[in-house]
Amino acid sequence: MVIVAANGQLRRLTVSGQPLVSPDGRKLGAVVSMHDITDRQRLDEAKAQLVHEQALQRGLKESEERFRLLANTIPNMAWMARPDGNLFWYNQRWYDYTGSTPEEMAGTGWQKAHHPDTLPEVWERWKLSLESGAPFNMVFPLRGQDGVFRPFLTLVSPFRGADGQIMFWFGTDTDISEQKRAEEELARAAEAERRRSELFTQVADASQTLNAVLSVEAISQTLADKTRRILRSQVAHVVLTCGQDCDDELSAVSVSEERAHERDAQGRLNGLGEQVCQTNHSLRLTGADVRAHLASSDPTAADAPPRSWLGVPLIGHGGRNLGFIGLSDKVDGEFTVEDEAVLTQLAATASVGLENARLYAALREEDKRKDEFLAVLAHELRNPLAPVRTGLQILKVTDTEGKFKSTGEMMERQIAQMVRLVDDLIDVSRVSHGRLELKLEPTALRAVFDAAAETSFPLIQAAGHSLQVVLPDELLEVNVDLTRIAQVLSNLLNNAAKYTPDGGLLVLSAELDANHVAIKVTDTGIGIPKAMLSRVFELFTQVKGGVGPVEGGLGIGLSLVKHLVELHGGTVSAASRGENQGSTFTIELPLCQDAPPPPEPFANRGTAPAAPTPPMRLLVVDDNVDGAGALAMLLGLLGHTTRIAYNGNDALVAAAEFLPDMIFLDIGMPGMSGYDVARIIRDNPSFQNMKIIAVTGWGSEDDRSRSHAAGFNAHLTKPVNPTAITEILQLATAESDVRVEPKSRITGK
Repeated sequence: MVIVAANGQLRRLTVSGQPLVSPDGRKLGAVVSMHDITDRQRLDEAKAQLVHEQALQRGLKESEERFRLLANTIPNMAWMARPDGNLFWYNQRWYDYTGSTPEEMAGTGWQKAHHPDTLPEVWERWKLSLESGAPFNMVFPLRGQDGVFRPFLTLVSPFRGADGQIMFWFGTDTDISEQKRAEEELARAAEAERRRSELFTQVADASQTLNAVLSVEAISQTLADKTRRILRSQVAHVVLTCGQDCDDELSAVSVSEERAHERDAQGRLNGLGEQVCQTNHSLRLTGADVRAHLASSDPTAADAPPRSWLGVPLIGHGGRNLGFIGLSDKVDGEFTVEDEAVLTQLAATASVGLENARLYAALREEDKRKDEFLAVLAHELRNPLAPVRTGLQILKVTDTEGKFKSTGEMMERQIAQMVRLVDDLIDVSRVSHGRLELKLEPTALRAVFDAAAETSFPLIQAAGHSLQVVLPDELLEVNVDLTRIAQVLSNLLNNAAKYTPDGGLLVLSAELDANHVAIKVTDTGIGIPKAMLSRVFELFTQVKGGVGPVEGGLGIGLSLVKHLVELHGGTVSAASRGENQGSTFTIELPLCQDAPPPPEPFANRGTAPAAPTPPMRLLVVDDNVDGAGALAMLLGLLGHTTRIAYNGNDALVAAAEFLPDMIFLDIGMPGMSGYDVARIIRDNPSFQNMKIIAVTGWGSEDDRSRSHAAGFNAHLTKPVNPTAITEILQLATAESDVRVEPKSRITGK
């Protein structure tokens, strides 16, 4: 119990009692005793407090030792700062990294480890955290004892007491050098991959461009431009060789704006290009290598600025050297192995393109010579045919008794056949080169049949064949070039007549099939072997065993048929049951929607004789004496006054003296050509009313365009059909103020 002593102090007492009992067992009372234990209790409490404090000190010491062990074991630098920001403790890793001592780090000594460029920002942000109590988070460089600054991630957090006040700040600095290096390496790898992808795209684009161009010059220039940009070079040269040496002129050059003055430089660097050509191996030199190479022949070159160089050979089929591509002065350093690989790949693509371009040029040149040969051949064949046809017309006019009628008709058929062969030869060349233009217009199918039958009838009649024409009751219309489709059917009819024994039957028929019409030419001839059915439309292919008066030919008629039909959007096929079972050629053409009015039947056309024309003054100009004389004679028999000139100068003199109404003018004359004569006449106001008709062996569309540009009123191709002459004279009389164009554009048929 606690009592208050006389001096006012509190005293702690212990009370104990024992009952007082009489001998006879009666309770008489109790004996109570009290003991003061205040001092003893205080002593016990003091001993306990001492034990507690000792235990606490041991705990604090152990805790501090554990903290220090932990702080020195973690891979971070650690430190603590007072609420005002002054640092008062660092772990051992801080001292190990910075190489500093506690004395050096006292106060603001930590600033010595910071980079002067980033310290102001660190200090400003640290002050903001001290003022706001917010955690601090920042990456900045810290200098190690080796003097190297490394990036550290610094995290600082405040430690607050029970009252919420900041007792101290605890911070860590984590070295993130490896992480930064990994990030930078990853970034470099990503950038390298991006550049590689971009490079692949550029190489693919360059390869596609190199494959697309077809001239040696374009390929060379494309190679120079593309490789210079892709590999970031200042100068690129492409040099082509014709043999084993490298002495040819520069083929292409590409330079940057900074090196524009080097456009005419050869870029071979004193034999480096020749070395690449001779060895057929790449050559890659640094700027120092180039200076050393140049200095070997020119000592002053040793002081030249460093300019790296990369050369790759252009290698053709069989390892033949075609030249080389050389790049110099790379913008961002030296040429690398990867640069060499890229340039080698592009050079290989360009080499294939160069060989293809040369082959293409050779084929074009060969093709051009073939066309020139065909044109000259046609011209030379037409020239002698012209006087022969005109002579036959003269015989026809003068043979009043009909003594030479059968002979003349036979000769006329043969001349027509020769003219057809010449025209087919030229047409095949035009079609194969895509130079044949169609004049499509809605045309009655009956008109097509009539035109074809009219052309082929003399040959069919001469062989004693019967021609049966079968048309549907409907008035069918096709969108075609009448002249060309009539030519197609005429070729098929002529072919049928050629391969059918005398007295055979030829059928020209048409069947309606939905939106198409199927035109068939059927004969009772020798048929087509099964093995030949797939080849009859190939150029220069002939079926052996032809009969009749027109046997022979060039084997181009059916090839021309196929090309012309396909140009009209149609198809053609051949069928035969076999030997002596005849054959059928089927053409399918799309129909037009609306049918035209029926044309005048073939049998009723051309029966009326041509109306005579009033006498005219006609000048014939031709260096072919026979041709000029025959045409002048025919015109004279038709009632006209004629005069002849055999060259351009004589033609101009005759035009001034004779003042003709019309000039039949040859074009291909030696000296002054017909074009020149026509231009001079058109430039003379006195000759404005003269009509000028081209009579020439040159009959291409280009020739017609040139004659039109030179001032000709019409263009007739030798041997001229007499009907065309009549049309010309009639139009000139009836329409003296308009240009003369004969209806018979395809002459000689």
